[in-house]
Amino acid sequence: MDNKKSSTLLLIREQVLKNIDLEKINDLRNDRDLLTKDIVENIQRAVNSLGRYLANHELNQLAEDIVDEITGYGPLRLSLI
Repeated sequence: MDNKKSSTLLLIREQVLKNIDLEKINDLRNDRDLLTKDIVENIQRAVNSLGRYLANHELNQLAEDIVDEITGYGPLRLSLI
């Protein structure tokens, strides 16, 4: 992945984490599908507000990474499934 794409993903990630509704996220922590859906919506808003583009696979991977961070699994989740 090139530096420009990495910078874009980092910028989007930071904006999503800054703007998420912590109370709502706390309510969704035990339902990964609903949490992922909410994070995807937040990513789409961030992408639109920044005037950027993400391919679907990039958006989905970023959402999974953020959900893993929120739920405390981080990169360990892949070892657990």
